[in-house]
Amino acid sequence: MEEGDRAISFRAFVHQHEAAVRAFVARRARDGLVDDAVQEAFLVTWERFDHVVDHVDPSLHRAWVSKVAVNVLRHHYRTDGRRGKREDRVVADPTSALAVSRTVAGDPDRLEQRDGVDAMLAGLSDDDRQLVLAAVWDDFTSAELAELVGCSEAAARKRLSRAMARLRSLRDATVGEVGAP
Repeated sequence: MEEGDRAISFRAFVHQHEAAVRAFVARRARDGLVDDAVQEAFLVTWERFDHVVDHVDPSLHRAWVSKVAVNVLRHHYRTDGRRGKREDRVVADPTSALAVSRTVAGDPDRLEQRDGVDAMLAGLSDDDRQLVLAAVWDDFTSAELAELVGCSEAAARKRLSRAMARLRSLRDATVGEVGAP
């Protein structure tokens, strides 16, 4: 692909996927990091654009960039942790208080419901939480989930099924605790 055509194709690619990737990142990072993470994810995509176009199914492009964004966030938080800036650190998951406040600001009933959901999500492993949220919140297909976590579609479906079962168990345990005398 010629450089001019490559640039035009990349602009169209960014235009098509930026909003979804930004929303995906916004649910996992503090506001000040969202723009940087999205830009860095698309920078990596630009560097690997020929590979993405030639080897990644177009229906999986959003998941591919989202996976890059997750890796960018993980790298940032790892680096931030090594620097000892724990007071400035927000865990890269949507169970943080910041993500909750963005989702349900101003609605105390919904905030209380979200507190319970957040507690259950926090009980899942990072991988399980990522699968559940990508499937439910970001509406990823099983093919996109497979691309996101780096496994086959069948494995992604099985992992999601198991993660949802663990989430239901956590819900049942929470309901049992609330209902206990």
